[in-house]
Amino acid sequence: MMRKVLLSIPPALSTLLFCAHLLYHGVPLAAAAAPLGALILLAVKGAGATRLLALLHVLFACEWARAGGKIVMRRLETGGSIHPALEIMAGVTLFTILAAWCSLARHRD
Repeated sequence: MMRKVLLSIPPALSTLLFCAHLLYHGVPLAAAAAPLGALILLAVKGAGATRLLALLHVLFACEWARAGGKIVMRRLETGGSIHPALEIMAGVTLFTILAAWCSLARHRD
C-alpha cells in the first residue's frame, strides 16, 4: 500500500508542473487544469489506465524536450549561457520520464 502511495507522488507532481507550464504560456485556467483530470487514473485499477497515464507523461516529456530545445536555441541566438536552461529543462524532462515509469511500476503490484 505504501509503495503505491510513494509511486503516485512523481506522476502527481509531474502533472502539476505541466499545468504550471501551460499557465505560464497563457493557456486559460480551465484548459491548463485539464491535465489534473488524468490524476484520477492513479485511483483506477487496471493496465489500461496505467498505460494511458504513462503515455500521457511521455507526451509531457516530449513537450518539455521541445520547449527546452526552443529555449536553448533562443539563448544560442542571443549569445547567452545555455547551461542553466539546458540543465533545468533536461531535469524536468527526466523527472517526467521517471513519473511515467512510476505510473507503470504502480501496476506491477
